Amino acid sequence: MVTKIQNQVMKRVYAIWFFRSVFPYVFVEAAVFAAFLYLVGKYTFVEVVIDNSTRMLLANPSALLLYVSEAAINTKFVVQLSLVGATMAVILAFRNVLSAFIQLRIFREETNLKRGVFY
Repeated sequence: MVTKIQNQVMKRVYAIWFFRSVFPYVFVEAAVFAAFLYLVGKYTFVEVVIDNSTRMLLANPSALLLYVSEAAINTKFVVQLSLVGATMAVILAFRNVLSAFIQLRIFREETNLKRGVFY
């Protein structure tokens, strides 16, 4: 039988394990993402790009993809590299967090205190 104390202890164990395995990755990836976005903001006048893309969306939604691709192609190499880097940082962050949740679920299922924990 699972007691209330066992549930509380296992919840803390799961939380500590999860944050120790996820937080370093998320922190580093967020810093990398912020650095890439800083470079995009430094070399691009973001307000004008957002204003132009909003006008394109309202005028002709099908032309928005063409506008975005042309805007990305005709920028400096630093901005292109930063956009690719920011996209990769988001993908890797999603992958790491998803794998941590899967590991947490496996870890939780393998313990003897399956019943009552997180229910």
